[in-house]
Amino acid sequence: MKNSSKLLVGLSTALVSLLLLENAVAQSVTITPGATNTIQTSNSTNYIDLKKTGTNTFAGFRFLQNQSVRGGLFYNDEQNVINLSNASNSQGLIWNNTSQRVGIGVNAPDARLHILTNSTGTVPHLLVQENNNSDGARINFENFGIERTWTLYGKNSSSTIPSDNVLNIYHSSFGNIAQFTGDGNTQLNGFTQLGADAPKIKVKKFTGILDNDASTSIETAFTDFSKIVSFTGYILRSSIPQLAINPNEEDNDFHYVLRLLGNAQNIDIFFSQVPPALRGQTYTVYITFEE
Repeated sequence: MKNSSKLLVGLSTALVSLLLLENAVAQSVTITPGATNTIQTSNSTNYIDLKKTGTNTFAGFRFLQNQSVRGGLFYNDEQNVINLSNASNSQGLIWNNTSQRVGIGVNAPDARLHILTNSTGTVPHLLVQENNNSDGARINFENFGIERTWTLYGKNSSSTIPSDNVLNIYHSSFGNIAQFTGDGNTQLNGFTQLGADAPKIKVKKFTGILDNDASTSIETAFTDFSKIVSFTGYILRSSIPQLAINPNEEDNDFHYVLRLLGNAQNIDIFFSQVPPALRGQTYTVYITFEE
């Protein structure tokens, strides 16, 4: 009976203490750790509420190592932001309750994610890193409910060949639209339009060996002359000294004619009046055509 009375007295005292703590002003509780977990809650819904009153700006949790503040989670009622940082007045990872935006280094983000910092060549604003060295990193751009994707793809190679380092612009309806390589070159796989009034154009290269005859015909797979913007070419004489010779050369030893000839099925590249010195030599022809 005595033990029961003592238990009731102890429970009553604890309950009164909790009630007093709930309504007390400027109370503090110090917990001396005796186990790995010094504060535990167990319920279907668990909250730890910090009820801020008065005119002070900040409320939050601080993390200390001995007597040194290492960081904390702070609420700033003047700007209505929650800040994960090493100090209450230092902008770290910010959630702005008013705008419903995330900031890094900024209390008032101007976008859904806003990063404000002074970047360097070794510490950028954003790093996207692929963990497979045979692949590259990707950033996708999508619209909700639409099954199409823009992808920005970057890959760096451990090889010493600069062109093995690539940056691609890709769309799921086409494939690789543009590729930039580490040697400074650019490849555009679609038609290119330089200005609103310009045609959308591509250039196709044809190369091969001329017949040992005065004329040679090469199929192009083009069928519509109205799509041909221009064409040009040359013959490379392999003997020393090497010569790259354009059509209609004034020297009769190297004079020839380059034309495009069309029929119902195809447009052909046609070399004619080829002199003996150029027969069997390498030719190159460029045809510029529009979409």
